[in-house]
Amino acid sequence: MTDLLEMYCIPDTFCEEVYRIDRIGPCHRLIFTARDYSCETRVIVSKLILPSERLLDLATLARGAHAQMRTADYSPELAALPMTAVAH
Repeated sequence: MTDLLEMYCIPDTFCEEVYRIDRIGPCHRLIFTARDYSCETRVIVSKLILPSERLLDLATLARGAHAQMRTADYSPELAALPMTAVAH
């Protein structure tokens, strides 16, 4: 694995779902949303554009992370509970 350098302070952004995936030429734009509890609507919290050939890599990484989460040291019942979070 190569070294990873974060050039800028990039904040983490909480999102609840991939709302839409748009095709833009040779790339795809993934639009992520979260619920705004103050007005009971969904808001766009992030847009990520990546080359189309990286979509499979992203899905593979997500599947691996999901498999690790399910086999962690806590019970499957706990892992299956819905998570409520507040975006600041």
